[in-house]
Amino acid sequence: MYTEQELTDIRAQIKKRWIVLVIPMVALLVGIIVTLVIRSGRTLDDVTAQVIVDVCSLLIAGLLIGGHGLAIKPLSCYARHLDGMLHGMTHTIEDGTFSHLDTDESLVEGVRYRGMTVQRFNEKGKPYQQLFYFDAEKPIPTFTEGQRLRVTYHDRTVVSAEAI
Repeated sequence: MYTEQELTDIRAQIKKRWIVLVIPMVALLVGIIVTLVIRSGRTLDDVTAQVIVDVCSLLIAGLLIGGHGLAIKPLSCYARHLDGMLHGMTHTIEDGTFSHLDTDESLVEGVRYRGMTVQRFNEKGKPYQQLFYFDAEKPIPTFTEGQRLRVTYHDRTVVSAEAI
């Protein structure tokens, strides 16, 4: 369900977004430095220089906080998710019975998931429901209620699920 290429693509996209974010920040930083140099030569009054420095600093902070939160953090969370799916410790259950898959999505640790419930049996033969997170970016499986499944998971997130 997951490939190394997906992880590589996400990391490349993160790098591109950082570059796009850093370019205007560097331009604003250069503006601050130039303003301070001109002010030290006394060709610019202190109030004007301070206003320019303050505005540039606020714009840098806004770009860093807003750009990271909107453009980079979601991809970083998904990259961490993919890394766990590909390289983390996984477990497999062979005796699950599909109960249902939520149609609503939830945000868990920055990644969008759908809840997938699988019925299992404990050592005494009593049934219980086990909740897994199914990646909302992946195609919705076409399992029917009561279908037996083999589920491989990392933490509580489905790495792969197949009917048996």
